Amino acid sequence: MDSNGNIIYTPWKKPDGSVDHDKYLELLYNMENGYGGYYSYFEILTYIIPYIQMAIDNLGKPEDDKQEPVEGESWETNWDLYGISELEAKLKTYREDKMKPIENYAKPWDSLTPEQQKKSLLMVRMPITKLMIYIKNTRGLSVMSLLLEPSCIN
Repeated sequence: MDSNGNIIYTPWKKPDGSVDHDKYLELLYNMENGYGGYYSYFEILTYIIPYIQMAIDNLGKPEDDKQEPVEGESWETNWDLYGISELEAKLKTYREDKMKPIENYAKPWDSLTPEQQKKSLLMVRMPITKLMIYIKNTRGLSVMSLLLEPSCIN
């Protein structure tokens, strides 16, 4: 704390005295499943600060002596900054959770085992059965009573 009672920020440092950016990156990555500021910190550390330093170093130099950015080291081609790994994880989850249960529909009926056929029939019959129960429970009720008292269909 300083003399006014304000907390003085002291960054984590490596044994050589430099800031331990790897520790910050690890902490930020672990927060909120990678969305705790990791990618922003990484982009600032990897791209923005070096380009600012390059611009400062180039001040006052003739055009022939100015340092140019290295080709291929662009934030535009660093796919981690776009969240590609998260999208791939979501795609994998979608395929496992949503597509796996209906994969039997891609096969001809004759190629299914009797157990698979039974399972497929159950998947089709469940929504129909629920609809039949709904229709049975709402018979004789007017549309207005359904709108006014939705609990009567449960």
